[in-house]
Amino acid sequence: EFEWGNDMESNRTAATNLVVDICKFRGKNYFMPVMQFVSTMLQQATQAGDVSKKFGALVLVMALDGKLKRTEPFKSQLEQMLKVYVLPELASPHGILRSIAVETFGRYCDIAWTDSNLFVGALQQVVRLAADINNQFAVSVHAAMTIKMAVQVPAGKDLIRPVLGQIFDILFRLIDMPELDLDDLVITLEVLVEIYGQEVAPYAYNICKHMSEAFTAIAYTDSEGDEGLVLKAVGCLETIGTIMEALHGLPDVFSSLGVALIPLISFVLGHNEEQSLDYMSDILSLAQTITQWSKPFPPQIWQIFPLIHKTFKECATDYLGEMLP
Repeated sequence: EFEWGNDMESNRTAATNLVVDICKFRGKNYFMPVMQFVSTMLQQATQAGDVSKKFGALVLVMALDGKLKRTEPFKSQLEQMLKVYVLPELASPHGILRSIAVETFGRYCDIAWTDSNLFVGALQQVVRLAADINNQFAVSVHAAMTIKMAVQVPAGKDLIRPVLGQIFDILFRLIDMPELDLDDLVITLEVLVEIYGQEVAPYAYNICKHMSEAFTAIAYTDSEGDEGLVLKAVGCLETIGTIMEALHGLPDVFSSLGVALIPLISFVLGHNEEQSLDYMSDILSLAQTITQWSKPFPPQIWQIFPLIHKTFKECATDYLGEMLP
């Protein structure tokens, strides 16, 4: 049951949500007893090497992160709890414990660490787990998604900066796996672009290429009306848009990317008009960004003008604002 986090209708998820709701709405009477139970279970499971109990206890620790980070005496004990019960499992021989440890670290990486070496060592191990796609790619996926939380901590941002290219390569490899859900991986890409801004310039072409390929693979499938697929496709376009917004201060890089994205814009504008309406706002916003910030203005951009005019006349009168400069 390794893909536990993706099963929103499982008994485990229902039980976890019940405990979280009890602690949220009846916390005065039940939060302390719940945490006493979790603490006891963590100690017993660690001593006995009970993988299932350790996993269950860490699921609750992860799910109750918001309350634990606000409530004493737990708030001041979080680093010690992570040191004793969570971080050692990053090197566990059991994939399911490595996975839950990675996600638990991600939930608590923003605490006030008194020993910065603990944070540094944990994040380095998370990067190693993310890179280890061939041995157990499910752990790799969870590790890659955890990085988006770690880089929002100043120490994490500085630590990831030297290996940013490696992180993007890992994400590209995972995105290329058809069996994986793109949502969280695309969000991770977008967070990295937002955090590092113009520092992603060396990787921008590959990011846009992979997002374009992912978009074209899922945007016009036979699953018409599948809102999940539409949202994934929109996420790809939003990531490209975020990159272009971040790089408009680098004219040479921006203009070359703009030209490279013209086939994607033409693909959407020239496709089945009803399906394309789901992506019209984002694709026109992308076209507007390219025309506004490209210096010098690439003549290839004029290729999309007749397509915009045709799309407007056929089905997109509501997007007149986005079509105008």
